[in-house]
Amino acid sequence: MKTRYEKPTVATRAEQMFDEFRKFHLANPRVWTIFRKAADQKVREGRTNYSVALIIEEIRWHESMDGLKISNNHRAFYARMYHMTSGVPLFRLRHRPSVDQSAFLHAVRQVPAEPVPSDEEILAESLSTLKA
Repeated sequence: MKTRYEKPTVATRAEQMFDEFRKFHLANPRVWTIFRKAADQKVREGRTNYSVALIIEEIRWHESMDGLKISNNHRAFYARMYHMTSGVPLFRLRHRPSVDQSAFLHAVRQVPAEPVPSDEEILAESLSTLKA
């Protein structure tokens, strides 16, 4: 079986990643609470620069019993949220290359094996629904 794909609802990969982060964040507010406490602790220890990846790994380690899975794509959003809410630039913020990339196609369901449709085929299918 192969996965069928649909056009994304957003234009860029950055928008797509933010949408995924927003859904995760709203479903798991305790991750932000733990993240903020860990970052605040590093600031109290006198750190002026720290790794967002290390904090996320600590959360993964301590929360692993709950089956919680945090995507690496969420790290940049947590770092930016911390900077915005605390005013402390603890993490180095870089340009997000995903801003310049098109959004990925969404896997929507399993169907019998068929080739991945081209953009033209997807457009044609979408247009055919408008004729009805």
